[in-house]
Amino acid sequence: MNAQLTAKAERQLQAVRSDMERLEGDGTALQDVSAGLATAMLTLRSLEESLNRETSMEKRQQGKQRIKELRAEHQSLKDSVERFRAKCKESERATVRTALLTPGTVRPTVALTEAALQEREDSTLRYASHQMDEYITIGTGTLDSLRTQRGALKSAQRRVLDVGTTLGLSQSVMRVISRRTAQDRYIM
Repeated sequence: MNAQLTAKAERQLQAVRSDMERLEGDGTALQDVSAGLATAMLTLRSLEESLNRETSMEKRQQGKQRIKELRAEHQSLKDSVERFRAKCKESERATVRTALLTPGTVRPTVALTEAALQEREDSTLRYASHQMDEYITIGTGTLDSLRTQRGALKSAQRRVLDVGTTLGLSQSVMRVISRRTAQDRYIM
């Protein structure tokens, strides 16, 4: 397992924990916490991918256990953020309700509406960023798979040509086969 990625994930989760403490104090660090959680999740995914390349079964089992612990911690922090958001929204609703029901007060609906629009825009951007990260990960995996398949097909082609020369096919027949393959590639 990659020790650097593990240390990085632990540092990111520690930073999110400290941001959570600030969040409960003043409530302005919500964007920092959300960004920290997103980067920690990407690091955990990278760590999991590096773990899949690990050859030692013992290290792989230890790594899986450590990733499981880090994911559990990430999930608990994410749940805490969601509870905090829900608490803030409920507090905001209570403030609006009180302002609406209290006679003679200035109604803060415009400012709250702008804040709600800003929050919606931020959540949409976070979602789009998350989706882009997933698409990039899927695309990278697909490219790696295609490269592996290409290598396997090239080696199979070499073996077939070697067998053909061993069986005594003439060089002219081999060239016709190669040209035909090239022509088929252009047609596709």
